[in-house]
Amino acid sequence: MELSPQLYHLLVRPPLWTKRYIHNVINRHFQLQNQIVMDFGSGVGSNCQLADPDKYIGLEICPKRVKFASQIYPQYRFVHFNGGALPTPTEYVDCILIVAVLHHISSREVSEYIREFRRILKPDGKILVMEPCLREQSRASNWCMKNLDKGKYIRDEQGYLDMFHSHRFETNVLRRFRKLVLYNELFFAARPKY
Repeated sequence: MELSPQLYHLLVRPPLWTKRYIHNVINRHFQLQNQIVMDFGSGVGSNCQLADPDKYIGLEICPKRVKFASQIYPQYRFVHFNGGALPTPTEYVDCILIVAVLHHISSREVSEYIREFRRILKPDGKILVMEPCLREQSRASNWCMKNLDKGKYIRDEQGYLDMFHSHRFETNVLRRFRKLVLYNELFFAARPKY
């Protein structure tokens, strides 16, 4: 059952947890102010406040979440996105933010998006990725993630990194951590190699 945007905002992305487990982790490594940021899979807009309102683009596949995010954060721009080419000019974006999205997308589709990410990123641009991650010594967490999360494509660390390596991106794992006892999280940056 799909949660309404209101329930998702309250139960999955409440501001206190979002700040602790996402914003604080990202801000320890990167400041996104004064950069054009695309939030790929922006959901209910929980991460928009990491960027300046006039430099933020939130892409989301669910129109109800786009509407909700636009109401909660009216100064930010949210766009309904149906897939395919990203609605952004070539070499336009400084940073692509991907938080808990790739584990919902097949490897074939992710590969198509990574080609688009390369197209829209400025030459010195970066992709910041935070995803639930399977770990060999975490059977209980792996079971919980596989059975409680709606994402059908939760990967191990190497699985996420290899998707970017195969498209000539260099990756840098910034943090491995546990979130809310049940989830192992991976936070990494990817930059295109030229």
